[in-house]
Amino acid sequence: MRASNEGWVVSGRLFGSYNMTKEWSLQFFSFARGRNVQLQGFQGGFGVYSLGLNRNLPNKRGSIGFGAENFLATRLP
Repeated sequence: MRASNEGWVVSGRLFGSYNMTKEWSLQFFSFARGRNVQLQGFQGGFGVYSLGLNRNLPNKRGSIGFGAENFLATRLP
């Protein structure tokens, strides 16, 4: 007996950055994947996102950033 399964897996990502001032910038990242086709059925899809706030240091010596991931999630892992 030969086992097989076929189908499509849809995924996508989005990234954005916005300079609010010369010192401050905002960054956004998101990734989502639909359900995954496997030999014995399907694996559920998932999505992640993050939001970051960055402060550039004087004289282009680096930056300090703060970020949060999946902060709107309603259930615990």
